[in-house]
Amino acid sequence: MRTAALLTAWLCTCQISVWAGEKNAMEQAVHEYNNGLFMRARNRLEGILKKAPQDASAHYLLACILVKQKHNDLARAHFKYCLQICPKEKNRELCEKALTAIKELDKSTTTAWPSPGVRPGPEQEDHGPALEAEGVRLRGEAEGQIAVKKKILSDKIADLLEQEKQALAPLAPVRRRHGGRYVDQEAVDSIKKDFSERRRALEVQFEKDADLIRQSFERRLKGYEEALKAK
Repeated sequence: MRTAALLTAWLCTCQISVWAGEKNAMEQAVHEYNNGLFMRARNRLEGILKKAPQDASAHYLLACILVKQKHNDLARAHFKYCLQICPKEKNRELCEKALTAIKELDKSTTTAWPSPGVRPGPEQEDHGPALEAEGVRLRGEAEGQIAVKKKILSDKIADLLEQEKQALAPLAPVRRRHGGRYVDQEAVDSIKKDFSERRRALEVQFEKDADLIRQSFERRLKGYEEALKAK
């Protein structure tokens, strides 16, 4: 049985095993795989696995894509890892699919496994390496931009923590027998709440900026893909 058939059978009989916040991302990756958009699906799956490295279904689908891209050794590694963590997810069926795929790989490391329901032509196959290389370049560029924004966020939060410390200093309690005062808890709570909200606002803005960078990456990669097809 070929990997495409394995994937089709699994999708028909098994519920996709993903955490709630990323279910839509996994469904999009499956859709992209079924439509021959292997590089796009691979990028999406790698993003999923950064957040959930123990997601067996993502490893399985990524391995199918890697076989399609003729990275059989790497595909075998993902199939084996899927096999390793399947019992933890109590998904014996997916585990069996991964085992069968490994056996098929061992029989022939050059088998071409088409995506279910799609017959990509020679032109589409020829564009694979160029699209993959551009995807790696654009993804690295996007990750660099996000890293810069994260460093800026870290610096701003550090500044706010220092400002909060300075704002709270005059309200620190002093022993009464030295002419001091008890802490003004209401004022302390107000200051802490204010700085907490300001830090949260910075974090929310960072997430928005990071999402915009990721969306730009997707658009640029899609544009490059369309340009390749237009040639």
